Amino acid sequence: LRFPALLLLIAAQAMNAFGLGAITSIFVFFADGVLGLASAAPLLLLISFIGAGLTTPLWTRLAIRIGKPKGMLVMALWLVGVMAFASVLPRGDFPLAALFVFILGSGFVGLLFIYGIAADLTVADRERCGRDRTAFVFSLVNVAQKAGTALGIGFSYIALDLFAFDPGNPAASATPLRALYVGVP
Repeated sequence: LRFPALLLLIAAQAMNAFGLGAITSIFVFFADGVLGLASAAPLLLLISFIGAGLTTPLWTRLAIRIGKPKGMLVMALWLVGVMAFASVLPRGDFPLAALFVFILGSGFVGLLFIYGIAADLTVADRERCGRDRTAFVFSLVNVAQKAGTALGIGFSYIALDLFAFDPGNPAASATPLRALYVGVP
């Protein structure tokens, strides 16, 4: 509790996981109700993973060049822009939806910076307390990730319920569904 950098890292991990949990839990409904591509949702998710895998070297180079904290800031700004693009995606345009999820997936690679920063903090933590607590630091980061993801998923489903979302007819709630998908993360 007396190590502000570690507390900040835990908060960043929880907030990132919250956004990712919200995005992924709503995505199938978004693909169906907003994009009209329900049958393509699994393929779109795969494309997002491909985007992440192919852009990992670029994010790694960026982190080496400007540092992990600044790289995380660039990643966050990148994702804000990508999510804004989701607010204008047209219905039924698979190629554009595929491009969107590819670019979206590419931004989530930056979340790996958190583990690199955690590794850096273990050195500072060892100097502060005189013990090696690497496992403790990483377990705190992992707990923050799991808690953030669970809160993001829970919040998104509560919000869907508040919007009177009907999973049997997602197109009927396309406007609030799009706003929730874009706005919550």
